[in-house]
Amino acid sequence: MDRRATGRGRASKPPLFAPGTDWSYSNTNYVQLGMVIHKITGRPYAAELRDRIIRPLGLHETESPGTRLDIAGPHAHGYLEVGDAPVDVTRLNPSIAGSAGDLISSTADLNTFFRALLTGRLLPPAQLAQMKTAVPGHDYGLGLEQEQLPCGVTVYGHGGDIFGYNTLSLHTADARMQLSAAVTPYAGNLGPSADALLSRVFCGQPA
Repeated sequence: MDRRATGRGRASKPPLFAPGTDWSYSNTNYVQLGMVIHKITGRPYAAELRDRIIRPLGLHETESPGTRLDIAGPHAHGYLEVGDAPVDVTRLNPSIAGSAGDLISSTADLNTFFRALLTGRLLPPAQLAQMKTAVPGHDYGLGLEQEQLPCGVTVYGHGGDIFGYNTLSLHTADARMQLSAAVTPYAGNLGPSADALLSRVFCGQPA
């Protein structure tokens, strides 16, 4: 933002709500967090992520590729519908998402990451508790979604998407039961079938 245009750094738009009174998801906030990491450490957020999380956890199929278009190793292709035909958009520059979602990973690595997070390997108990404390009315904490299923089980994780891919990753609090799935939106979105899938995996109910 150009401070000269708004005067002394004030935002040109009013806040959606008073601080601490509500919640709204924003990719921009995650991009700003990446900028804060760079400012504090003097290194790109991707380097800190690699050295603090990816390498220690052995996430061999997870990386921030920067502006590189290719995906190393076997991978699912992503498609978008253009007119009536599918267009392969796998070769994508993901830096468009910045620190809000420029990572490439696998469902196995997602399970490994969330298992480490939820079992306390990554954060002290107090910080993990903050992440699992949902904002009233939104089922969302500090970077963690949560959902209480009809059978009484509460699952934690996150969903996400980028051009050609839609992903869901949810886990029980002890990470003994885990679900990570990814589809290409051209073949179908996870949304309509997610409830049945969660019930089958976490509640043992038929889909």
